[in-house]
Amino acid sequence: DKSSVIFCRLTYEAAAHAVADILTTRPQTDAVIAGSYVLAIGALLECSRQGIKVPARIAIAGFDDHELAAMLSPGITMIDSPRVEMGRRAAHLLLEQIDGNPSSSQIVDIGFNLVKRGTTR
Repeated sequence: DKSSVIFCRLTYEAAAHAVADILTTRPQTDAVIAGSYVLAIGALLECSRQGIKVPARIAIAGFDDHELAAMLSPGITMIDSPRVEMGRRAAHLLLEQIDGNPSSSQIVDIGFNLVKRGTTR
């Protein structure tokens, strides 16, 4: 459902406002999947400010694991993607194109890790 996707600036404050809006307009929401660790942390901070129990009332997960996500209480579940390898592969593909040898495949799967922590059940 595209109406469930909310866009906001990439700040803790914007994420907190977005979660506050979600909890007001869609009180049945039981999970937030944030597009970055910044947004996930903002979501957790807003839940804490409102006294909302995570993950008992709402689960939170995010992308781009960051050490702060592990240090918060509860720790935030994150998708960790190999950013350095992504950069390496992108640079390699770009150099191949510059040299006139474009790759036959534009899709490169480098995998990811799910780092389970306390914000999900």
